[in-house]
Amino acid sequence: MIRADKLKQDGYRDLSKWMHQAEAIWKKNAKEKGGEQDLYERLDYQKELTGQNLEQRYLVLYNGSNVAATFFDRKSESYPLSLSTLLLGAFSNRDEAHYLCAVLNSQVVNLAI
Repeated sequence: MIRADKLKQDGYRDLSKWMHQAEAIWKKNAKEKGGEQDLYERLDYQKELTGQNLEQRYLVLYNGSNVAATFFDRKSESYPLSLSTLLLGAFSNRDEAHYLCAVLNSQVVNLAI
């Protein structure tokens, strides 16, 4: 996670300004919900962002219940980073990723849940 001051130093002035504003809002409201965490610790809660495997080419992104899954190829399309409400599988083999996506999207899985 790149902090606002580093963003500014690296020339990302608009993003830095936006992050500074987000930091101020977080500081003002964090005591109610965030406790002692700063904004960046909260955004990366339990390492859910920085712990993602970004080395594998193929991704399957899915939710936890009433499963709906989708497939991403990092080399051919843009892809999201998974947030705490979504789960992510990373694969080096395209067929494995497609297989998991098909299984997760099946009615059998939803009935089992």
